[in-house]
Amino acid sequence: MKSKRTLFEKFLFVVGWLKLFLSPTLGGALLGFLIYSLKPDDTSITIAIIFAILGFILGIIVANKISKKYDPIEFLSRVDATSKLDNGEY
Repeated sequence: MKSKRTLFEKFLFVVGWLKLFLSPTLGGALLGFLIYSLKPDDTSITIAIIFAILGFILGIIVANKISKKYDPIEFLSRVDATSKLDNGEY
């Protein structure tokens, strides 16, 4: 049974979840913007919106999947950690 989280831990969970969510979301929005900026017409705006929505949906899926298996802050700290710190080289 998991222990009850403090308010600070809940805040960190939300911040970590948002970081996981924003990565694919911003990627989809950036890809959509690039598509639209290359050829600004009705077809490309439709494709750009589709890419942005897909990035949004993918962001939710990724963030929820990771947060069910790991704590988001724990996952992000392992991703950001360097192997030199783990091996005690510093």
